[in-house]
Amino acid sequence: MKTTIKIGFCLMLLCFTIYSCMKEELNIQDQNKYYSTEIFIPSHLQIYGSWKLSEVSDRYGSKGRDFDFQSVEILPIGRFIFKMNGEVIKLGKIVIEIQNEDVLRINFNSDQFQMPNTDIEKFIEFVNSETMFMSAPCCDGRDYTLSRIMMQ
Repeated sequence: MKTTIKIGFCLMLLCFTIYSCMKEELNIQDQNKYYSTEIFIPSHLQIYGSWKLSEVSDRYGSKGRDFDFQSVEILPIGRFIFKMNGEVIKLGKIVIEIQNEDVLRINFNSDQFQMPNTDIEKFIEFVNSETMFMSAPCCDGRDYTLSRIMMQ
């Protein structure tokens, strides 16, 4: 009986420890967590903000595919949060692969959170100031159309 209580107590302590560590990882409030200076050139600063996923299509001609996420927040400086049903499903650091006036290719790097069936590498194209297009250069073949979420 005492052994069962000790095991139960140890499991409970382990769960609280893991939960505390996860809460620390979700703290992405530190603007300088990954970078100390701006990573985007002026023409790409419009990436910052909250974006709602409005359409998913693929290069094979199908539209209306299941959403891997519902929204993404791009935060200064080079941080992101993907959400589904209001819950964080991925967060981390943006790594720029290619950046010039015509092309922006980034990686959404995260050690702890993974989205199934989604490449981390994306080409970013701004249709206008309210619409962003993300496409994968490689494997998942999914293209995402996002609309800026206006703060009220």
